[in-house]
Amino acid sequence: MRDLDKWLEDAAKATRSDLPKSHWSMIQTRVGLEPAPVVLALKNNARLVMACAAISAFIACIGMSSLMSNPPRNSAAMWISSPPAASPYGLLIGH
Repeated sequence: MRDLDKWLEDAAKATRSDLPKSHWSMIQTRVGLEPAPVVLALKNNARLVMACAAISAFIACIGMSSLMSNPPRNSAAMWISSPPAASPYGLLIGH
């Protein structure tokens, strides 16, 4: 608790009320120039959104380039052109 008491004493010395009006107006001007916490949070969120967009664009470019460098193989027919003799078609038609 001693540190807290010292901090309170130092704060009371720094903010004593016998300061001239010009000092108070300078302090108010300085505090008025600082951005609000909401503005700082919005700026931080905007930076995060831009970073995520840049990273996702980079990953998309890498994925597209890998697809372009390895084109798909030519497609070939996957069925048999003539049915085997034991198939129902072969049995019905008969050869």
